[in-house]
Amino acid sequence: MNGDPESFDAVSLGILWDRLVSIADEIVSTLVRTSFSTIVSESYDLTVVILDRDGRLLAQGSYSVPVFIGTAPRTLRYMLEKFPPETLRPGDVICTNDPWMGTGHLFDINVMRPVFRNGEIAGYTMSITHLPDIGGMGFGAAASEIYHEGLRLPICKLVRESETDPFILDLVRTNVRTPDATIGDLMANVTCNEVGGRQLLEFMSEYGIDNLSPLSEAIRNQSERAMRDSLRTIKNGTYESRILIEAIDDPIPLACRIEVEDEGVLIDFNGTGDCVRRG
Repeated sequence: MNGDPESFDAVSLGILWDRLVSIADEIVSTLVRTSFSTIVSESYDLTVVILDRDGRLLAQGSYSVPVFIGTAPRTLRYMLEKFPPETLRPGDVICTNDPWMGTGHLFDINVMRPVFRNGEIAGYTMSITHLPDIGGMGFGAAASEIYHEGLRLPICKLVRESETDPFILDLVRTNVRTPDATIGDLMANVTCNEVGGRQLLEFMSEYGIDNLSPLSEAIRNQSERAMRDSLRTIKNGTYESRILIEAIDDPIPLACRIEVEDEGVLIDFNGTGDCVRRG
């Protein structure tokens, strides 16, 4: 099963795809069971994804936060700019909470582990969770600049060839109010990605897959067809809505205009309120 993306019949593709989702769900299960904070274990403020060696999305956990699913491939690209694939080694773990490269605020930590097979990168696993604390002012909505929010970790190797960097752990520990819970959740991310990598390799061996790229492309092609088929069921035309959403100060208008033409959609947020100073 390493050939052309179009060579996957519907049944085989469904089986392989479901298996990838089950691996992602097992990563979520590991993350929830090993986390220290209820933010992860009860609120499920998390995302888990599996990506191919080109950084394209293969599968995500069933309980993943949708917005993080969208940011994960972009975050991985930034990580690979800092640490190119040829410089990575088995056992490496990369992390960052930089909001400009990830999920939008400092509380969300992105943790990635490359998966090696026969000495080459086969893919990547990544988990994203909301940490219980990251320092700063405490009440994040009161912050008016990023420096108020807390510790900002640049893209760094938290684990180098299976050896955790003690300096990074000390840096985080000394800058947060809940060191045990924060470090516990951080290491839960490391653990769940290790489990995911191991299961992804077992999956590839079981089905004789040396390269995930054709399967990845087949999944995206099927997803695109399904999306276009669904869009064609919507009547052509323009749909508009405007609401006010609660904010720290005055309500903020959120406007959306959607133009539908056959299987094409144009979404316009013109008329939405400007950026706010805090909140």
